[in-house]
Amino acid sequence: MATVQIPITLDTPDSSGNGYPALSTNNGFTNVRRVVAAFTKSVDGTWEGSMRIPQNYSSAGAVILSAVANATSGAVRWIVSTSVVAAGSSENATYTAETAQNITVPGTALLRFDTTFTLSTTPAAGSTLNVQVKRNGSNGGDTLAVDCLLWETIFQYTA
Repeated sequence: MATVQIPITLDTPDSSGNGYPALSTNNGFTNVRRVVAAFTKSVDGTWEGSMRIPQNYSSAGAVILSAVANATSGAVRWIVSTSVVAAGSSENATYTAETAQNITVPGTALLRFDTTFTLSTTPAAGSTLNVQVKRNGSNGGDTLAVDCLLWETIFQYTA
């Protein structure tokens, strides 16, 4: 058994503009601009994407968010929701929201911090995993006074 991590491409921000694409030259990208998912401060914003569950999936599905913020204090409130769509199933599957997490940013600006959500849904090999990442900025637990950049969204599982 091995732990495997696969990036999930988030390609659809919400229509409000509170989830938006940001151009960045940080995090080792000095000569190019990288498009990353970003979330406006103090409001709710989402990004969505999907991936195919690998055939060697066995158990222990989780989504890991890897983010940065240009701040030295405050907390960001994340919510991850997922739906699993098997072949021959409706694409209108119901999303299951995992328990929200308030994550305090590191004491140094622009340090990467990770948040892990263990999935309560059970993916099946070959199915599609739809993922929605939400910054719940309107919630009192989100005290981060700046926008937040989501560098990576990763699916982790046991093969």
